[in-house]
Parts: sequence; C-alpha cells; structure tokens
Amino acid sequence: MTMATHRLLIGALFFLLCVIGHSSALFYPKTVSLKPGRCPRHLYGFPSRFHCDCDDDCIDDHKCCEYSCGMVCVPPAIVRLECPDTHGSVGSCVEECTCDNECGSGKKCCSNGCGHVCTTPITVKPGFCTPSINCLGASPCAEDGNCDGDKKCCHSLGCGMVYYRELQDLIQENILEAFPPKPGHCPTYYHGPESERSCKWDRDCHDDLKCCKYMNKAVCVPPIIVKEVCPDTTGMIGICVEMCMSDMSCPYGQKCCSNGCGHMCSNPIIVKPGDCPRHSLTQRCGRRCQHDGQCSGEMKCCQMSCGPTCRHPV
Repeated sequence: MTMATHRLLIGALFFLLCVIGHSSALFYPKTVSLKPGRCPRHLYGFPSRFHCDCDDDCIDDHKCCEYSCGMVCVPPAIVRLECPDTHGSVGSCVEECTCDNECGSGKKCCSNGCGHVCTTPITVKPGFCTPSINCLGASPCAEDGNCDGDKKCCHSLGCGMVYYRELQDLIQENILEAFPPKPGHCPTYYHGPESERSCKWDRDCHDDLKCCKYMNKAVCVPPIIVKEVCPDTTGMIGICVEMCMSDMSCPYGQKCCSNGCGHMCSNPIIVKPGDCPRHSLTQRCGRRCQHDGQCSGEMKCCQMSCGPTCRHPV
C-alpha cells in the first residue's frame, strides 16, 4: 500500500466518523435547558403561555412554573449575588483583584473602600422591603441570604434588620383592597386605539378599561375577558360524594365542579374571547391542544382538519 493510498484511507475514515457522529446526533433527544432564576412563589400576572413542559417552551427569559392552574410560562424571580456595601468604610488600599475570574469559587472582586479584594458576595432576592415593618416575632439578619425561602432582610422599627416576606406578600392584600383590579387581563399585544391619559392602576381608567403596559408606557386599553369554567363531564361518572359546596370552599384557582355524580374541587378550563377560524385543508397544523388555556397569548384551541390546534381567533 502506497503512502498516498494510506493517507486517503485515513482521511476517508475520519470523514466517515464525522458523518456517523453528525447523523447519530440528529437522533439524540434535544437537551432541555434550565433558564436562570426561579419560579415566583405566587402567580400575580397573566402567563405568557398556558401549558408548558419545560423552560424551553417559554419565550425570552420566562420559566415554566407550576401553579394551581397547571404549568404556565412566567417571568422568573432572579436572585442576584452582589458585593457588600462599603459606604463609609475604608480598607487597605491594595488591588488584590481586577475581576471576578481572579477570585476563588463563590467570591467576587469587590471594593473595600479603597482597594479591591476577593469577597464573599451577599444575596439579593427579588422584591422590595416596605418603608417600615413590624418586627414582632421576626429574627435578626444581615442580608437576604440569612432568610429562608422568599423572605428578605428588611429594616424594621426599633429592631434593626429583620427578615420578612418580600414586598408582594406584604402589601398584596392592601393593594388589592385600595386599588382593586378590574375584570379581565391585559392583551399580550394591542394595536387598537388607546386612551391618551397615562395610568398606574386600573382605577385610573374610564369604564371597563384596564391599565396595561406596552413599550414601557402604561395606557388604558380594553381588557381580554377570560372565563374559567368547569371541565365537561358529559358521559362521565365520578364518585357520588359532595367534596365541596361552592368555589369558596376550594383552594385558590380551583372551582367546585361536577364529576358526573358528586362535586369536587377541579382545575378550571380557560375559555378565551373570540371565534375560531373556519376549517382549511391548506392550513398547516399548529400546536396540539385540548382547551384554550394550553395555547399561548390570545390563541384559542380550535378544531381544524388535523385535529384541535392553537389558532389566532377571528
């Protein structure tokens, strides 16, 4: 075998390995990525998408999180690691580092008041502290990292820094009582006429208009009225036991629904406004669904020639 033939065989072998490696990779399941941040403890806004299986199903930085309404896409709660506040302090005027990469694992290059040293960062959780809180029954802390779960380290009246729940938990009831939201949800996209007045709360808008934010501007727009109804139990027979009397006796987000014989707390079915488009044999099949709540944005679950799929309403 000549040297040229030997090189040709080796080259062909490497080419074959590359092709096999590339082809086999096509049959491997897609790697599911986990986006930064964690799921908020409570669902306050309208999800960007109903029904998801993993973070990759969600737009932008939104995460797939589980609530009483099922798995939905929502913006994440980001926990940041920041340098400690050195305001008013003066350390040694030595530059021990210039960037975080020069520090050991878990440390950041921070100012000490004069120079820069590798320092253990502090944890900053999402949310804000109220101007003043009652410290009764709270425990002392130095930073958010000392507090369990979603709790933040906040300044109290007379007790210094104590851990407490984040702002959304602290004032949610007061906000809802003082500024009750109007029925419906803000449209994901809105291209129709909008009021000229700016707003901060729904009560700033006339009639049934809601205060919605688009392109960093809050304006009054017509809401999307989303109905939550009990699942259809036609032809079904469940246990003949009355486990609830009304929606008030069910956990938040559930309704008291018939199971075909008795009543039990169930996750409601989302019904969005609008009508489904007419069947078309030329239309491509979209995402499969069982009800409107499994379709993103304002899309509805419509019966098409290829089965129930998510479609924009007409």
